[in-house]
Amino acid sequence: SDLPDYAAAAIAASGIRDVHIVGRRTAADVKFTAAELREIGQLAECETVIDPADLAVPVSAADTRDRRLREKNLAILRGLAAGPHGGKPKRLHFRFNLTPVAIEGGDTVEAMLFRRTHPRDQGSQERLCCGLVVAAIGYRASPLDGIPFSASRGL
Repeated sequence: SDLPDYAAAAIAASGIRDVHIVGRRTAADVKFTAAELREIGQLAECETVIDPADLAVPVSAADTRDRRLREKNLAILRGLAAGPHGGKPKRLHFRFNLTPVAIEGGDTVEAMLFRRTHPRDQGSQERLCCGLVVAAIGYRASPLDGIPFSASRGL
């Protein structure tokens, strides 16, 4: 893991039992490497929770290599969704097709509100109770010669 020791110690002491990784797009669009997904399946104290319906998505890609990588990731995610379940004290939930709408709470986070973007339930909303939100939306790019760049957005 790239996680610093002090952060890992704080998480271990926190009592966190459920982590939700929420993506705006489909499971075919995840940017994990196959190795990262396989490692998630090998966590000793954490099981993976994925709705199999979220994995029934078509794979479209501009080139053969990208299509192959997407298909491999979906196959690993399907294996994780198949189980086994119920034997580990912690859970990592993968959620797809959810766009954040609001963070609810007063002095502390109480929940996140999402809008569903999957065609089967597009536009409906979902509320996820939580006590912490960590935004992890892509990477900040560096400018390249000859290519337009927005410094404020890092794009």
